[in-house]
Amino acid sequence: MELLERRKSDNGKYVVTTTLAAEITEEFKALFTIKYNSKYPGDSTGMKRKKGNKVIRYIYLMYNWDSPYMRKDEKDRKEAVINTIGIDWEIDEDEDAQRAIKFFIELQNDHRQLRALQAARKVVDNMITFMEDLNVNERDENNKLVHRPKDVLTLANEINEATKTLNQMEKEAKDSLSGQVIGQGGKKIRQREK
Repeated sequence: MELLERRKSDNGKYVVTTTLAAEITEEFKALFTIKYNSKYPGDSTGMKRKKGNKVIRYIYLMYNWDSPYMRKDEKDRKEAVINTIGIDWEIDEDEDAQRAIKFFIELQNDHRQLRALQAARKVVDNMITFMEDLNVNERDENNKLVHRPKDVLTLANEINEATKTLNQMEKEAKDSLSGQVIGQGGKKIRQREK
């Protein structure tokens, strides 16, 4: 079930909107109530739905599998998304937002391929972090290098291969979720019925 979609608006900018499926779920409907939105500065009537729209954009950029921010690790992604959207309240303490986020993540985790993709991203991120933190000049008590250059290069190659695999997994997940059937040689054969 698609809850959020990104589309180009009339002015050429991309906007994130909710689908009909999202609008009928309790978790998302709560973000668009007057009571929820009237707590936000500049929208005292709650009619502009500013706060709810910011939460929707946050969920898409932070958790949607094809978000342009998804290649960042979770901490950096969260910081970038909050700054991009201009979230000026503690979203982690916002019960309605957290309920919608939890619901969205659970729906995405129902898709086995997306779960595998998320797990693979974490593994690759951890490998990259390990490599970044590696001190190639570190020596043991006998003044021998702790990390042999050959081992460091092997790790770099493994990260490169893991990244290629991750890119392929992302492509396959995108094709799977868009309903494309891909044949040998990467040619699109037909559109799956939805």
